[in-house]
Amino acid sequence: MRPIQSTYHDPGEPEVIARYTVDCIKAIANDIGDLDSINFYADWTGHLSPVTRVLNSETKCNIIMVPRKASNNADRCDTTIVADIIDLTHTRSVGRRSILLCAGDADYVIAARRATERGFDVHVASLSVSISAELTNLAHTLYPLDKRILDAAHNIGRTLVPRVTDMPSKADIRRWAGFIRLLDQLSARLPYVVRAYCARLLTQRKDRYGADLASAHSTINQARELGIINIIGPFPDPTTSRNEVFHLELNDSSPIVICVLNNIKVSDPEEPDPDT
Repeated sequence: MRPIQSTYHDPGEPEVIARYTVDCIKAIANDIGDLDSINFYADWTGHLSPVTRVLNSETKCNIIMVPRKASNNADRCDTTIVADIIDLTHTRSVGRRSILLCAGDADYVIAARRATERGFDVHVASLSVSISAELTNLAHTLYPLDKRILDAAHNIGRTLVPRVTDMPSKADIRRWAGFIRLLDQLSARLPYVVRAYCARLLTQRKDRYGADLASAHSTINQARELGIINIIGPFPDPTTSRNEVFHLELNDSSPIVICVLNNIKVSDPEEPDPDT
């Protein structure tokens, strides 16, 4: 829940977050095989009632309340999960079995290694920002949750908007909004957007993006330098085998792209922040 709240604007109340997160994780588990049991670990003192209503609706769900340390009030979940995974690999070592670990901290590396050594497949599901390199290398299969969480939230009518830590200026928004919306529209209706085709369309917006192809290609290069787009390729030209083409795609993590496509209002430095 903490990574989701820190990654997205207004992801919902705890019960809402629990609903689409559980749906997402269950879908992954069903892809792996028959679900034997589900364990949830956390200090639920803050959101015990709304979250457990969702968790209790799941079959074979074990809610494990983990007390905090008395000395510094630190969370004990990591150590409890590691201990339980190691215990599990001792008691259920007959046949090939799988563990879906829905966490990405490096603290779980030792448990993943022990489970793998004892014949378990350890699958890892976590938001990309939370997955450690060590755990990635040990995972039998890695399931980044970023796109899956967005889809699961959308299925219950919730649209998640990534947080923008480095807000663009109004001038940047005005400069690039038309370009971003054009490429977004093209991407929605075409299997891929060829750079040359996009450049020709940009010349139709003469003053802003270039009155000729050279200026339009310069605009595309600027967009790549600012991290607004990715240019991928070259690929064989589908119309002739003698040429190669490049494809354009929006960078979904770009602050300018996020603000434009989600209509996030930005203020100039001299203007007061409306959220403060």
